Amino acid sequence: MVVVTFWIAIAVISIFGMHLARRTQELKHQTLRMLIDKGEKIDESLLRELLGPPGQAARQSRQQTYTGLRIAAVILFCIAPGVMFLFFTIGEAAGKPGLQVLGLGVGALVALVGLGLRLGSNIVKSLPEQAP
Repeated sequence: MVVVTFWIAIAVISIFGMHLARRTQELKHQTLRMLIDKGEKIDESLLRELLGPPGQAARQSRQQTYTGLRIAAVILFCIAPGVMFLFFTIGEAAGKPGLQVLGLGVGALVALVGLGLRLGSNIVKSLPEQAP
């Protein structure tokens, strides 16, 4: 039952994301139609922003991406020992050493994801600047 619930949640999130993207495109086209109906002059940069690829207007700078990855890595590095300690304590109290081993695995996984984000931030920093 849990597996079915998980996949239903994944499907709902995916469908909602597609709906949100479609609605955003519709609003951009509606804005453009309203500007044309009012007879306003539309400059090329506004047209490129409204009709360009999704996310182009909201693209982050390299420094923001670098900072975000570093912050997420630090947060995960701080969470990993807490997860290990939590599982270790619960396993000790319940008398189930399997929970302690599980906690070590989950904590190590969280730490490895943090390490991946940290290494990813170095890659983002070393990429060449792209022309808009």
